[in-house]
Amino acid sequence: MASLRHLLTTNQALTDHERVRLKETVAEYDDKLNLITQKISALEEQLRILNAEKTALLEASAPFRRALSPFRQLPEDVVRVIFVACLETRWNPTMAKTEAPVLLTQISRATRMIALTTPELWAAIHIPIILSTTPETEDTAKSIMTARTEGAKEWLLRRSGNLPLHISVYENREFSQIETTRFLGSEFIDDLIHVIIACRSRWKNVHFSCNPTTISHVSMLNQYDVPLLQSLSVSTFTTPNGQSRGDFWRNSDILQAPMLKKFRQMGSGGVSTYPVNWPNLTHLYCDHLRFDIMNDLVHVLRQATHLIRLDLIVTDAGWPPSLRPISLPHLTTLVFIGLGAAQPIEHGEGMLGSINAPSLEIISYNSAMYDVARSPALIACLKQSSNIRELSTGQPSSCDILIEYLSHCPSLLTLHIPAPERIFAWQPQLNRNINTVLNALTQNNPAQCLCPQLEYFRYGLARVVSLPALRDFLVRRNGTIPGLSRLKALVMDFEYDPIEEPLLKGIQSAETVGNIRLEVTFRKTIADSLALDRGISHVTSPVDDWWPSRIVDDMTYLC
Repeated sequence: MASLRHLLTTNQALTDHERVRLKETVAEYDDKLNLITQKISALEEQLRILNAEKTALLEASAPFRRALSPFRQLPEDVVRVIFVACLETRWNPTMAKTEAPVLLTQISRATRMIALTTPELWAAIHIPIILSTTPETEDTAKSIMTARTEGAKEWLLRRSGNLPLHISVYENREFSQIETTRFLGSEFIDDLIHVIIACRSRWKNVHFSCNPTTISHVSMLNQYDVPLLQSLSVSTFTTPNGQSRGDFWRNSDILQAPMLKKFRQMGSGGVSTYPVNWPNLTHLYCDHLRFDIMNDLVHVLRQATHLIRLDLIVTDAGWPPSLRPISLPHLTTLVFIGLGAAQPIEHGEGMLGSINAPSLEIISYNSAMYDVARSPALIACLKQSSNIRELSTGQPSSCDILIEYLSHCPSLLTLHIPAPERIFAWQPQLNRNINTVLNALTQNNPAQCLCPQLEYFRYGLARVVSLPALRDFLVRRNGTIPGLSRLKALVMDFEYDPIEEPLLKGIQSAETVGNIRLEVTFRKTIADSLALDRGISHVTSPVDDWWPSRIVDDMTYLC
């Protein structure tokens, strides 16, 4: 073998003797490889047999292991509590097989019986209505609506026992202009509505987001039919020719329900025309507010002196001048959303500035647009109470505006600057640098520091930041300065100068972050259906699953 090694490092032609020697050597290697291959095959066959035996033993022992499962040892009442805890709490459950409670009926025969006999699992439901369809899917739509009606009947009339009910009904609000559109017969929808009405004595929280004519039978109920009703949402929409389709609500005695505390109006029209017992309300939601009906709202607010929460959705840029004070002594939450192309209260305090709410703790003041100018109305609201705990406000046109807002919030715990729904090309490019805000939140002297109690900070749009400023912010708000609360969470999308990149690793280190929940992304600055959950606006960010906001209520996710 040694005499042949020189042949491995040269291209020299082999002699006949050398060729014979090499072939003998290769043959020896082949024999050894064949022997090893045979042993491997034998061992693999033994392994296959053993794996087959293992699988058979596992399958045979599985029933006995299941009998020893800790879950099977749980008392039935504990299993019921676990099942109830599986329900979504932010919106009503649907009939989908992929979510509780229907999902819980598919685990086993025993757990199915437990689920079906637990009324708490079936005391809430969301039902989408199919109003129109195409000729190709008409038969399918009819069968689906029939199935949903039977499902609602089983759900509400049989499984929910005598528990108070939470029901939300959603119908597509768009009037189709397609000539081939087919509208389902009224019998398919009426049957479902009759099922819902049949359990009216147990209504507690009912949300109708659909064409008023669809639920006209509901408006014929009287206050004695709904003794448990605490929350009601009604819709008033107009047809393409401008005719109102919700006027019958204005004469409905159901709005006089003795327990009614929450009223939600969706659609156009003056809210004061509804025969609601306004002094009894604790929650009021008004949608599609226009300048010409604002005085109508003021009239209602002067009566609703027990309001705890007020939601206003404004659609145009008009706003009445300042008014005499509107006293809402119990108001703790104020939500305002401007949907028009300009904020309706940029030029004065208006009605919001007239509200006297000394107990106010939560303010959400947002616009669907970008570049929100300084709002005297928001400042007036912030001055109403020194105990503002949560603030959500639209993207301000400058950091100075945001700092001014925060200067009126010494007790603020939660700050959220959500991203706008849309940004138009004609809107100016603003200075997106947030260093001044971070610096204002980290003064050494708590008396000079903005929001010394701040615990949660979330910014929806990408912000330019100096990494040293961000590092100082995290260090100073990590409980190292007496008088400044420790920041619990920071959620933001940062852009930074590539020159500062060496600092990035240190900022993300445990030494800097400490116990702060840091959910941020960093990127370098670059120069220039038929779904069962239709009508539910699901959360779009994982942060929303844990973000500690009290602005979200039991209607937030219902369209």
